[in-house]
Amino acid sequence: MPLRPFSRDQAWLLPPTLNDFLPPDHPARFVAVVLDEQEVELEDDLEGDPLGAPAYHPRALLAIWVYGFMTGVRSSRRLEAACRDRTLDAEGLRRLLARTEAAIGELEAENATGGDPPPPRLPEELVRQQALREPVLVALDRYRGRMRPNGST
Repeated sequence: MPLRPFSRDQAWLLPPTLNDFLPPDHPARFVAVVLDEQEVELEDDLEGDPLGAPAYHPRALLAIWVYGFMTGVRSSRRLEAACRDRTLDAEGLRRLLARTEAAIGELEAENATGGDPPPPRLPEELVRQQALREPVLVALDRYRGRMRPNGST
């Protein structure tokens, strides 16, 4: 089956790009940079069966899986639910608004009593894309320098 096109800069209806979807200090940006710098070779046929629906690109699936492990979401069902983009009618939007307001109320109550710590954020010096890429490239060069030509360490 053919692959679905994959690009982190791909335009959506809303939000238009990954940059508009995630804040500059979101840890998913770290996962994206690390995986984009890796030379991942997959042995399966990436063209797929032309009669089936397009498959998701393996790099996108790997990024979701790594981010899930990084944030403690290890269930494939929970990862799938987190990635789903739904269209709601007016009644569905009203129910979503009610659930959102209830969740906000619960979070504000937790914050008032000193609940969970805030979500992880990238350090300020790594928010810029190039600053994030540089330490990854240095670490990869150091790692590759330790590898022998036959692939052993």
